[in-house]
Amino acid sequence: DLIEKKKEFEKRNALIKDTNITFDENFYKYLYLIKKPDLKPKSWERYEGLYKNYISHAPFSYIKLKDLSYSDIQMWYKQSGITKSSLEIINRLIKASLNMAVKDKIISENIMKESYIKYKPKNTDYNVFTVKEQQIFINYLNSCSIKQEPFKYLFLFALGTGARLGEILALNKNDIVDNAVNINKSLHRIKKDNKYIQEITTPKTEQSERQIPLPKKIIDLLDEILNTDGNLLFPDEKTNTYIFINRPLRRLQAICKKLNINQISFHGLRHTYATRLFESNIQIKTVQKLMGHTDIQTTMNIYTHVMPNIIDDAVESLNKFL
Repeated sequence: DLIEKKKEFEKRNALIKDTNITFDENFYKYLYLIKKPDLKPKSWERYEGLYKNYISHAPFSYIKLKDLSYSDIQMWYKQSGITKSSLEIINRLIKASLNMAVKDKIISENIMKESYIKYKPKNTDYNVFTVKEQQIFINYLNSCSIKQEPFKYLFLFALGTGARLGEILALNKNDIVDNAVNINKSLHRIKKDNKYIQEITTPKTEQSERQIPLPKKIIDLLDEILNTDGNLLFPDEKTNTYIFINRPLRRLQAICKKLNINQISFHGLRHTYATRLFESNIQIKTVQKLMGHTDIQTTMNIYTHVMPNIIDDAVESLNKFL
C-alpha cells in the first residue's frame, strides 16, 4: 500500500546516503520529496498515476541501485505495453531520479544518461478553421443572442486572443485593462481525494503570463461581454460560477456539426488564431509571445503547417511582375 510505504519512508532520514537503497526507494524519494513541490496539480496527477500504475510495479523496482543495469530498464520499456507518450515521461523521470542518486553519491554514474524516447503524435496536422469556415462560424455566432448561444462571446474571445480554454474560464473582469487582457491564472480540472474538482492555478509556464492586445471587434463587444453578474468574465449562465471545463468543447463541436464545417477542438480555436497571424505575415517571435509559448519550436510547428499556403501565395504574388 502506497500510503503505508510513504509513512515508512518518512520515518527514515531521506538524506542518508544508503548504498543499499533500491530503485523504488530512490525513485519515491525523488518523486514525492523533490519533484512534487515544483509541479502543478494537473502534472502531479499525471506523474503520480504513472508511478502507481507502472513504475512501482516494474520488475526492477526492488533491485538495489548499485545492481541495476541499463538492459533491466530497456527490456521493461519494450515489453511493458505502455504508450510511447507515457514512456517518454517515465524515461525522463527515471533519468532525473538516477541523476539525484549520482549527486547523492549512491551510484557513480547514471546508466540511463544516453536513453531518449521521443514521442511524436501520429496526426501532426493542426485542426484549424479555414478562413471560409471561420467566417461561417462567426456569422452564426453574430446571428445568435446570448440566450440562444451562451458561449457566443467566449468563442469570439478565444478566436480574438488565442488564449487557452483554462486561461479564458479563469478570467475576471479586472483582467481587462486598456483594451488588453492580462493572462495570469488558469482553471484546471484535477483529481483530489478520488473525485474531480475545478481549481484555479498559476498559468502553464512562466511565459504563459502575458498581456494580449484585443482586436477592435472584440473591444467593440466589451460592454456586452462585461454585462454579467459577479466578477467572472465568462461565468456559467445558470450557477454564475466557473463554467465546467468540458462544456465549451462539446458545444463547439455541436455548432460545427450543425454548420457542416470542420469539427475542431477548443485548442483548434487557439491554433486558428495563430494561423491567421501567420497568414497576415506576423513575425514568429511576436506570435510566440502572444501565444505564451515557452519554446519557439512549438510556434514553429504551427508555422510549418501554415507555410505551404504562404509559399503558394508568395509565388502567386510574382504574377504581377511577369
